[in-house]
Amino acid sequence: MPRLVTYNVHSFIGTDRRREPERIAHAIRESGARVVALQEVRWSARSQGAHALQALARGLGMDWHFQRTATFGGEQFGLAILSDLPMRPVKGGPLPRLGPALPERRSALWVEVDTDQGPLQVICTHLAVLSRRDRMAQAEALLGPDWLGAAPGPAVLMGDLNAGMRTAAYRRLAGELDCARSVLPDRHPTYPSWMPLTRIDHIMGANGARLVAAQALRTPTTRVASDHLPFVAEVVLDDAGREAADQRSAGAGLTG
Repeated sequence: MPRLVTYNVHSFIGTDRRREPERIAHAIRESGARVVALQEVRWSARSQGAHALQALARGLGMDWHFQRTATFGGEQFGLAILSDLPMRPVKGGPLPRLGPALPERRSALWVEVDTDQGPLQVICTHLAVLSRRDRMAQAEALLGPDWLGAAPGPAVLMGDLNAGMRTAAYRRLAGELDCARSVLPDRHPTYPSWMPLTRIDHIMGANGARLVAAQALRTPTTRVASDHLPFVAEVVLDDAGREAADQRSAGAGLTG
């Protein structure tokens, strides 16, 4: 199974306040990931007339899917999943919001990626930053029948959850899913990138998808490219995951 990375790219604006998507591309290359979940993606740069996400994906040799979460000044912001493996969009949409409406609607994006061990369901998200009630409601929704509860086989949840390891939302998700951080000696903080203290960027597995070799990627590039560090993990299938993948592949063969 491939290496994964989740990365809040802060609209491609680094800690030096320079907007350089090329540094994000370099960080992704450094990660070695073939499936990339991005948050705070800036769709375009009006001042340069460029489609930033498309240019990033093209430079990496990857396809991409995008889920808008907000529009500011005519530009779109949101979530993206990139991969050099074949992938198909499954769904994208908003997550619950219990408090007042804010400019950014917290959402999730789901794609199916073809790997050497069968299809992998990949869900990218970015949970509420201000409201603990919203984060918990969003965590419950992601575990429910519209998202991970509907995944037909091995799946991963990736993103900036705005939830440290002692929070209720993290404990709810980690109680049901396989968390990449669960076996890390120092748990690899990812925010802020120049002096990482908190562990809010996560990769979790479901339906027999187990995460190994996880780490926060701290290099000269990643310390400045965004205000978050990329978080990397490899996914492997346990017996239940392999059985689910085999059944899915067999079913696809019978109906194809």
